[in-house]
Amino acid sequence: MGLRGYPPFGPFGNLVGADVSSVTPNVTSPVHHVITTAELTTLTPPHAIENVFGPTYLVADSLFKWTSSGNIAAPPGTTLIVSHAYGFIYDKAKGKWYPLGLPAVAS
Repeated sequence: MGLRGYPPFGPFGNLVGADVSSVTPNVTSPVHHVITTAELTTLTPPHAIENVFGPTYLVADSLFKWTSSGNIAAPPGTTLIVSHAYGFIYDKAKGKWYPLGLPAVAS
């Protein structure tokens, strides 16, 4: 648990963070909309990563991809479907984000 027994994303805080428009976005909320078509390489976890509770979801507002060259441990080069949310869990011991299930891909 986070500070004072609450998850770091806050018990009543806004669940949706800033739009992702770079290849190395900061994860500050449980949900972020991805508005870039670039390949994501690294998801920067919150400063208090040891207190992170639960997954982070990226909502594809544009067709984007990710690569495993940074800290995303997922099949690289996957093109996602617009208007779908994709969940990731951070493993502090390995320093990697892992996808929740298999992503749906555009055909």
